[in-house]
Amino acid sequence: IEALCLEALHRSSSLTPYETSSERLRSLRPPQRFLEINVWTALEEAINAYTGAYPAGESPVTAADLAPSWEALLSSGTPAYLLLNRSLQELDREQLEAEVKVILFEVRPPEASFWALSILWATWLWGPDLPAGLRGFLSRRRLDWEWYRKSLAAAFHRLTPVIRAGAPIFVVTSGSGAAPVRAVVHSAQQSDLHVERWMACPPLGYRLLLTGSDRRAPKAGEVPSDGGDAAYSDVLRRRGEPTHRQLLEGLGVLETEVAELPAPDTTTASDLQVAEGPYIWLRTAHGVEPPLADRVEAQTAELLANEGPWTTEHLIGTLYALFAGVSSPDPELVNACISAYTTTEAPGTLSLRREDEPGRRRAELQQMRAEVSTLGTRLGYDVGRRLGGDVVWKEGRHEPYLFRCTTTALLGPHLLKAPPPCDGQRCLIVPGGRAALVALKLRRDPRLRELVSEHRWTFIKFRHLRRMIGEIRERAELEAYLGLDPMVEQASAQLTLPGIEPRRTEV
Repeated sequence: IEALCLEALHRSSSLTPYETSSERLRSLRPPQRFLEINVWTALEEAINAYTGAYPAGESPVTAADLAPSWEALLSSGTPAYLLLNRSLQELDREQLEAEVKVILFEVRPPEASFWALSILWATWLWGPDLPAGLRGFLSRRRLDWEWYRKSLAAAFHRLTPVIRAGAPIFVVTSGSGAAPVRAVVHSAQQSDLHVERWMACPPLGYRLLLTGSDRRAPKAGEVPSDGGDAAYSDVLRRRGEPTHRQLLEGLGVLETEVAELPAPDTTTASDLQVAEGPYIWLRTAHGVEPPLADRVEAQTAELLANEGPWTTEHLIGTLYALFAGVSSPDPELVNACISAYTTTEAPGTLSLRREDEPGRRRAELQQMRAEVSTLGTRLGYDVGRRLGGDVVWKEGRHEPYLFRCTTTALLGPHLLKAPPPCDGQRCLIVPGGRAALVALKLRRDPRLRELVSEHRWTFIKFRHLRRMIGEIRERAELEAYLGLDPMVEQASAQLTLPGIEPRRTEV
């Protein structure tokens, strides 16, 4: 009964903003707009959730899987588990010494509001039996990171004697902030551990592999003389694209293993500058790698063309094995690259799309160039073909249109190099299946967006080009058609075309 009442109280709280039920609470003050939940309905939902998790007589585990004690678990010849509701300080280290083969450690610092609510519910449940020390947390306005780092260091210190030599410690952090990363690096060094491998998965957090130190790791406080400017610049050059400030800070801390590394400095004395909003880039981009997004796409296409079929988990794991550390791609990018090239031919398996087979794409590329030339001739332009395949529409000495066809969503080779000569509009023609990936790359890289505007690039899908060739008869219709089929559909009225009624498209 207490558990059901507690669940009803939590579900009926007015602290969650209206229409954002998944948003974590940041304040104990009720928002301006919240949904008032019926308490009785919340109680019924809690009962249904508790009783309907498993059909009658079924259980997710069997009794044989559960070990009754540490001794039984350690001496068991078959796989088993033991759930302990106790702190690490209460573990018997002498009994477990050098027995643990692997540890999975989740760093999930509680938010102040969630913490306060937990103490409130605990006070209601335990009454006078509430431990006195818990009441102090009700007055905390924010998480004390110094206290958390000390607690994390104590936990690592308790764990190191019980693990076997060389046993890995996998650490998972949540959120995109750098504070959890700093806490892990600081605490690991206090326990003679170092970060052997790691990857970033923004905005989900970081994944780290800790092992016993076989080399001297930089201790907290050994900050580079340049304040970390060189470290952050190196991270940006290796990623090849502007990076969110929070992510850049976390990458710099993990790359240097300096917990006290200062945050990125974008003053005039630094090689770093604000690219747009929270994104940071370099003032002098010499020796920069190709954009990370392009490299991930190219590697995805290569893996699919040379091997397969793949499972989604195997393909994602392979990509993250190739792009770890400072080159870690965000999951949204990885999923977009996979979606742009794969089809599901059998349940749970992915294969390269048939239309993306190299031979078919080469033939389609030649067809697109030929059709662009045909359309230009129909509209009265002198059509030329440049070395490399660009199609140019000319009118005397004026070149109002240039068309470049590609079968990928790679943008670096087209936008980051000197733009091809053209007096007017530059058009990049891409397969429709790459449209979402192109839109994502433009959204995550402010440099590319600026260059698209500055050099007057527009994007045309293969299917839309075919529509233009079938419908355009006059030059006056061309500009309207160029903006008719954007990379990402928007729920708004489209441009009115001659002889065509305006229509509305949904996302």
